[in-house]
Amino acid sequence: MHRPSVTVCFILACSLTACGGDSTTTPVAPSEPQVDDIPSGTNIVINEFRTRGPNGEYDEFIELRNDSNGAIDIGGWQLAASDDAGTTTNLRTIGARLGTSGIHSSEVGFTISPGCHYLLTNYNGYRGESDNTYNPGIPDNGGITLKNSSGVTIDSVGLSNGSAFKEGTPLAAFPDTNIDQSYKRTGNDTNNNAGDFVLSSPSTELTRLTTCLIR
Repeated sequence: MHRPSVTVCFILACSLTACGGDSTTTPVAPSEPQVDDIPSGTNIVINEFRTRGPNGEYDEFIELRNDSNGAIDIGGWQLAASDDAGTTTNLRTIGARLGTSGIHSSEVGFTISPGCHYLLTNYNGYRGESDNTYNPGIPDNGGITLKNSSGVTIDSVGLSNGSAFKEGTPLAAFPDTNIDQSYKRTGNDTNNNAGDFVLSSPSTELTRLTTCLIR
């Protein structure tokens, strides 16, 4: 994983100053990790995802998480998908309007505090809360990647050897059964998809409204 510099929160009087962002709704102020419980990662990671859910292939999502000890502005970052032949498609540029103004569309508020999450969902079928939306869809045997505003790859997950996006050994293709399950990160990023994720049910996707968590 590439490790660009991030904005760092100054630690004063043994407390961590909050480093939040705006959103189109007013989120509940998340709890910041204590100084001795700062996440031990170094950047934003793809923390949990699925390519289909109870409502089929349109019920997909991608959850990002800030594993570093400082707030990170993801405005201008890009999410892209690949199929098993390596053909890629841009899913979302964070900060750019996606089609018409939808109930989940977001144009401001892209700073993720340490231990906090940011949920992007398929605008055409996901049912539930989200922070942003993206164009469908992610092939069950494809892959996804996250790039920063300079085009540098930050994190990738692959579901086949043919995917253009993967780290180390890719995961098995996502099951083609429409049930509530997801691939979930098991800990800090080791740049090996097969060791970093486990298939879990039910899914436990989190938004910016949820309390920030440590590993």
